[in-house]
Amino acid sequence: MATGAASVPYSTDLATDPTEIQKNLVEKNAEYASSFDKGHLALPPAKKYLVVTCMDARIDPASAFGITLGDAHVIRNAGGNARDALRSILISQHLLGTKEIVLVKHTGCGMLTFTNTDALSVVAQNAGVGVLQSTFDFQPFPDLEQAVKDDVAWLNGNAALIGKTISWLSEASAILHDDHTEAIAMPLQISDTVAKNAVMDGIDPLDHSGVIE
Repeated sequence: MATGAASVPYSTDLATDPTEIQKNLVEKNAEYASSFDKGHLALPPAKKYLVVTCMDARIDPASAFGITLGDAHVIRNAGGNARDALRSILISQHLLGTKEIVLVKHTGCGMLTFTNTDALSVVAQNAGVGVLQSTFDFQPFPDLEQAVKDDVAWLNGNAALIGKTISWLSEASAILHDDHTEAIAMPLQISDTVAKNAVMDGIDPLDHSGVIE
């Protein structure tokens, strides 16, 4: 048995029988746990950076960006939204010592395909009118590159994040990910005064291909 692995049987207190998805997850976890040998890793990320990226099921951050277990925090939400990620970023930086933020948005993102009006209408149809306030903001965006610029500027301008006044402690950089090729185009300089160079495994920080002016 691998060090740090734990056996977690099915609960006998479930209100209903487990679904096929739940059964599969438990079985796959048992396989994973049987050979898991990374229980010694420290809680704080070893390389002291965090990635904010999209929850899109087609993106595998660890494989796509060469993130080894224990190296970094990966914060995921719809659209790789910086504002939605703030709570986790604050914990990552102030309590767990990360010093660099890498923002990853991607082509073909679902957030490019709808408006707030569209989403509110679907929620009303599915869950009932009035379950959300009409001002609820799903934070969709019509322009991918502008969304990158806006989020990087917001991160670098947020007073609660390390790096606003001591900029070398925390860098907000950005990457665009192409769903079809799994390739990334790195806009190392969103503007001369806003974004900082990204430092990630397998990425040449001197490669300015894909720079957004």
